Amino acid sequence: STPQRIHPPPDAVAGARGDKLCLVMKGLPARGKTFIARRIRQYLRFFHGAKCELFNVGVYRREMFGPDHRADFFDPHNAKYAEMRRQCSRAAMDDMKRWIEDHAGIGTVAIFDATNSTLADQDWVVAELEALLESKSHIIFIESICTDEALVEENIRKAKLTMPDYKELTPEEATEDFRQRVKQYEKVYQTIQDDSLSWVKFIDGGRALSMNRIHGFLPGRILH
Repeated sequence: STPQRIHPPPDAVAGARGDKLCLVMKGLPARGKTFIARRIRQYLRFFHGAKCELFNVGVYRREMFGPDHRADFFDPHNAKYAEMRRQCSRAAMDDMKRWIEDHAGIGTVAIFDATNSTLADQDWVVAELEALLESKSHIIFIESICTDEALVEENIRKAKLTMPDYKELTPEEATEDFRQRVKQYEKVYQTIQDDSLSWVKFIDGGRALSMNRIHGFLPGRILH
C-alpha cells in the first residue's frame, strides 16, 4: 500500500488544553539535558500541536562572548566569569519571557536549557517566571542525574567533542578540558529538593524517574 504522510494535529484537537508552561532543565554538563529538551520540543510540537521553543544558555554564551572558553571560565569562584555567565542567563531569560508574552495561547511551552546548578539559580528562575504563568506549578524543573560514569563518558565523547568550544583542540585535549568543566560545576551543584516546586528527576538516561507536584495534561504527556 502507498505510505501515508501523517501531519501533526492542529491546536484545536491536539489536547494541549490551554496549558502555558515553562520547563527548566537542570543538571551537570554531559547529563543529556539538551538532548532531553530537544526531544520534548519535538514531541510537543508534533503530537500535541503545541507552540514550543527552546532557549539554550550555552548558545547565548557563544553568541555573546565567543566559543573559545576553557574550563576555568566556568569556575564559580571567579567573579568576572561568573558575571559573564549571568549575563548569558539573563539574556536567554529575557528572550524567553518575551516569547511567552508574544505567543501566549493554546499549549504554549518554553524550555529554559541551562545547568541551573544552585538553589539560588533555581530561586532566580522561579522569581523571573512566576508572574507570567498561572501558578508556580506551571514552572517544572527537569533534572537529569547520571550516576553511571560510563554513560557520562559516552556523552562527552559523542556530543561534547563536536562543540564549537573545542574546534581548535584534539579529541584528547577536549575530553580532558570538558572533564575539568564538569568539576567546576560539581563544586557548587545542588540537586532540587524543594517540595513546594514542581519537578522531575530523570535518572541514568531514564532508568528511573522521581517526581513532585506534577499536574495537568501536558506535564503528564511529557512524562509518558
